[in-house]
Amino acid sequence: NMPNPPNQRLMWLIDLDLFKDVNDQYGHEAGDEVLKALAKTLTGFVNSERMVARWGGEEFMIISDDLTESEMEKFCDNLMKSIATTNIYYENQQISVTASIGVCEIKAQGDKAWHQALSAADKALYQAKDKGRNCMVCGDIKASY
Repeated sequence: NMPNPPNQRLMWLIDLDLFKDVNDQYGHEAGDEVLKALAKTLTGFVNSERMVARWGGEEFMIISDDLTESEMEKFCDNLMKSIATTNIYYENQQISVTASIGVCEIKAQGDKAWHQALSAADKALYQAKDKGRNCMVCGDIKASY
């Protein structure tokens, strides 16, 4: 009997693509509507082992404790699909957005591990932006056992 693969504590940084363009094109109230709609979409991914928070301007963070390495990609696909298909209506205009995602493992308890994860997830996020957005990049997920 194979033991179940260990779950990892993962940090997902989700950053809206080209959010400045939304604000420039439709105004800041529209931008707020987009963020509210997105928060609602992301809340749909929460369960007893995941939490979501707004993390600065147009960034959100999910912490998940229940996903294994092999489940990450499917989770991420669902996440990106849900974001891309979130329809936001503002003054009779439909706005849709995509997001870039950086994810990495939080390898231990405590501040140091948190900051390391944040820095790795942030780097991964920048790489996702560089790759053309609407995608995910994993920062160093390989668990060290």
